[in-house]
Amino acid sequence: MEEIIECTLPPNARLGYTQPRMFLLAVITGCETNGVDATKAWASFNKFETTLQIVDLNAIGSVVGRIHSGTAIPQWVIID
Repeated sequence: MEEIIECTLPPNARLGYTQPRMFLLAVITGCETNGVDATKAWASFNKFETTLQIVDLNAIGSVVGRIHSGTAIPQWVIID
């Protein structure tokens, strides 16, 4: 996760908000695992995706980390 952004929307009848409503958004950079699903198998990567994703923080169910592995071929291993 790169950063967390606080966004407050003003009251909006179409959205059903009678009071201002605050949202917390996470800015996320994914990683390229060559198609390996890190939730199902051991996955490593050596480069990040080039695009960012912005996600409602309430939609995040879990957070994963990474550890550095290897010196001849440096890469990161995803830990869950």
